[in-house]
Amino acid sequence: MNNIFATAVGVVGGYGVSQVPPYHDRTKGKASVFVLSCIDPRFTNDLAWYLTHNAELHADYDLFTLAGASLGAIQDGWKDTFYKHLELAIQLHGIKEVWVFDHLDCGMYKATLGLDEDDKVHTHLETLDRLKSTLSLDFPELSFRGYIFDRHGKVSLVNCECDGCKYH
Repeated sequence: MNNIFATAVGVVGGYGVSQVPPYHDRTKGKASVFVLSCIDPRFTNDLAWYLTHNAELHADYDLFTLAGASLGAIQDGWKDTFYKHLELAIQLHGIKEVWVFDHLDCGMYKATLGLDEDDKVHTHLETLDRLKSTLSLDFPELSFRGYIFDRHGKVSLVNCECDGCKYH
């Protein structure tokens, strides 16, 4: 009986602690990372979890979303909006890095590139690489990281497992 009571107290207590937002200093007004993600609601919770639990970026990032993430950021019209937000984030918050989170099965990739399926990591790697190259010319002081969520919400820093691929 004591074990059941202890387990119940542990579960309830653990749940309570998990609902408390992490403490962060709200007076500093700075952030080191500019995060670009897709608008797809299937991945917003996974992104928030990754940023706060895996990357430990509690209140140390600016978040910007565009359909297609990297693909959206290189589209005519949208690129200007992305750049204006990034420039403002650099000025106001002292951004030092850009992290871009794409995901497989992206509606923007399908619609823009005329794909039936968006299941090829290569397509995203090429777009992330294109965005990285553009940003390195315009913002050489910023570092860049590209990530891809798989269909199940698992995030990986970009790499490719194909033989002879330039993304190894």
